[in-house]
Amino acid sequence: MLIIGDRHTLIFHAGGDMLAKNARLSDNLAGKLGLNLDLIGVKGSGTSSVRIDLYRKAKDAEWLAKKKVVIWCFAARDFSESKNGWSKIPVKK
Repeated sequence: MLIIGDRHTLIFHAGGDMLAKNARLSDNLAGKLGLNLDLIGVKGSGTSSVRIDLYRKAKDAEWLAKKKVVIWCFAARDFSESKNGWSKIPVKK
């Protein structure tokens, strides 16, 4: 399982300087499901930069093949306030 997202993913994981502490979204999911989770989170937009990071990581085909579920956590405003739409970014080559 993989969790990707914007700063909300990090807030719910690490907290600290991002207004919340120890909410532990990914850690709680891992514990409840009994799985090891991977996390790709960015302090920027949850639409493009995190998908670019996922694209880079997905170049390792073996790593990507192990992912059966992806949870994408980002702010709703990324849907409602996008003026130019989202950039097209491939998941893998």
